[in-house]
Order: sequence, then structure tokens, then C-alpha cells
Amino acid sequence: MRFIPSLVTMAALSGLAATSTVSQGAHGPSSSCRQVSFALPATSENVVFTNPPDPNNTTAIVSFLRAVWGGTIPANFSSATTTISGTFTLTGLYCTPSRLTASTPLEILVHGVSHNASIWSGLDFSPTGYYSWHKYANTRGYATLAIDRLGHGRAPTHPDPFSINQPSLQLELIHQLFSAVRTTGSPLNHAFSKVVYIGHSYGSFTGVNMARLHPSDLTALVLTGFSAAPDFSSAINADWVSAADFDPARFPGQPKGYLTFSSPSAQTQFYGGSYDPAMPGWEHTYEDTISAGEILAGTGDVGSPATAYTGPLLVATGANDIIFCGADKTPAECDAIVAGSNVLFPNVPDARRGVKGGFEYFTVKGTGHNFMLHYSAPVAFRRVHDWLDRTL
Repeated sequence: MRFIPSLVTMAALSGLAATSTVSQGAHGPSSSCRQVSFALPATSENVVFTNPPDPNNTTAIVSFLRAVWGGTIPANFSSATTTISGTFTLTGLYCTPSRLTASTPLEILVHGVSHNASIWSGLDFSPTGYYSWHKYANTRGYATLAIDRLGHGRAPTHPDPFSINQPSLQLELIHQLFSAVRTTGSPLNHAFSKVVYIGHSYGSFTGVNMARLHPSDLTALVLTGFSAAPDFSSAINADWVSAADFDPARFPGQPKGYLTFSSPSAQTQFYGGSYDPAMPGWEHTYEDTISAGEILAGTGDVGSPATAYTGPLLVATGANDIIFCGADKTPAECDAIVAGSNVLFPNVPDARRGVKGGFEYFTVKGTGHNFMLHYSAPVAFRRVHDWLDRTL
């Protein structure tokens, strides 16, 4: 049975009155949520792989990806690129506060590997919405749009996982999305002037590249489950399998280059500290995929600094995040690692020097990589939105 934190626990964790954290339904009475989809034109220069694995051989795909990702063989990129151009559909969940005005900020929420937009709803693990980012943000007066990245979640199609579904195309689609939501003609039927990018894990890497290539898109940038010093060894050695082979009912007809985890044990790398022991298994039930191209093409040129971005920046990571802090790090050491994330943003001023709207960071004690799925979720939500209130 799932553990639902008591009212006392919830109030103590979040620092809020119990009446502000308990609601009817996962998103709460102050939220109005609906599914939306955007048909977006995009053009990108995707990398061309030399000697890729047989796209119909799962064993060959997984072995090849582990070798490339682990650095045991050179990444099989040719010097050539290929132009990918077309109209692609991004789906998502759009939630609004009880009062939507011209000045209401919109948060665009971008998920990480093996997830989709549902992670921002806390996977609906708690009927009170305890783990729902949407519910918390809406109570603070922010609108939220959690998207499914290309080929994930409710996406109607799954483009070729090697040649098409790569980080560069995903980035350009999100760039087009940022333009769309600033007009009344989008599926949101509202023009937002303040649009905040909030990423988690892989979605945070995309956020870095948004800041590097499209800095004017971002009113503010929040990177969660992130640092500039990741260690992907636990992910490399996870039990990857073709999603269509593993669960054909859930992933019908998907190309074999869309991969997922074959056992709940892989999800445990995303946890640490204090969390409901049923959560990793629940997450496994609702896990999503990653495309081969997302791994092979990496996370874009994330090693290059986002020199053109000078806007507000917040990095928030669990102190027990083994991917972005390391399995053997103390909370203090993790804090120092996360503090160093501004190396990727050399022209964002340090807010610790009294600069409003500069770089700030925090780590959440007793919390692993998926910080929104731990008992501390309301604490993290509150600290992010306190920062947004000060910044916007």
C-alpha cells in the first residue's frame, strides 16, 4: 500500500498550513488542467552516425549504446550532418491557477530520461497531490505546462530513434514552443509574457542549450536534478531493453531504438534519503523511454558555456543525487558541486554578491535525483517558487 504522508508531516515538511497542501484530486481546487498538443515546425542539423547497430537487434543496440556512452569506443559520428525539417507534435498537460492574468508567469516543465510529463504530477502517486509540481505552482499563482518531449508520453508518433529523435531537434521544437505560448493563437488561448524554463535531469541539459542558443527565450532558467559534473556510470550499466520488446501493450509498434528499464531496480538509482519505499516500483509501472539518438548524440554541446545568457538562474538538486553529486559524496560536498554549476554560465552574476536575478542554488537534504518524488517535495517546490517570486 502506498504511504500518504499525514497532514502533520506535510505541514512540517513544507512550512505551509495543512489546508494549503491538501486538496481534492491530484492537482487541487486551485488548478484547472487539460491536455494540449502543439503542431510545431522545426529544422535542425542532426548528426550522422557511422556504423550504427542493426536497428532491429535489441542486443546490438544496447551494447553499442553502452560502449559509446561509457567512452570505451569513440562516438561513431561522421563529420557530416543531415538536415531534419518538418512539423512535429508536442503534447503536454497545461494547468492554470484560479486567477489567470496578463502578468501570470508560465512555467514550461521538461522531463528527463525514462519519464514523461507525468513526473511533474508526481506520477499521481498521492491523491492529495502531495508530489504534484502543478498543484503547488498553481497555488502560488503560476501557470504550468509540462510537455512530453518528442516521441515520449502521449506523443502521437515516434520518429526514427537514431536519425531524427536527437537533442538538436528537441531543442528547436522547444524553442518554437516558447514562441508559440507568447501568442494568443496557441492551444493555451493566452499570451504569456513571462516564460520560465524548468528542466529536470536530461531536461536540464536541454535548458543549458536553450540558454546557449536561444537566451532571449528565457525569462528565467531553473535546472533541477543537475550539476556541471555528472556521473552516468549507474545509468550506463542499467538494465536497458527495447520498450516494444519489454512491454508491447504499453509501447506498441515503437522502433527498437526506444529503450526503457526492464526491472524496478533500475529506478532505485533515482532515489536516496527519505522516500516512500513503494515509489520506485510505482515509477517503474509508469516509466517511459529514451531514444537511441538522445543517448548517441548526447545532450548537445552542453560542455560549451552559455555565454550569451545573463538572466536569472537557479540550480536545485537533491543532496543524495548519485548521478549529479556522486554516490560517495557528503551533503556538504554535493552542495559544493552544485554551486559550481555556474561554470556553464560565465556571464550570469552571482546572487551571493547581492545581485538580484543572478545565479543561486540549493540542495535538498535527504533527497535523491528525482527530488519531486521524495518526502521533501513540498520543501523543494517552496524554495523554487520563493526564488521565482523574488526574481520575476
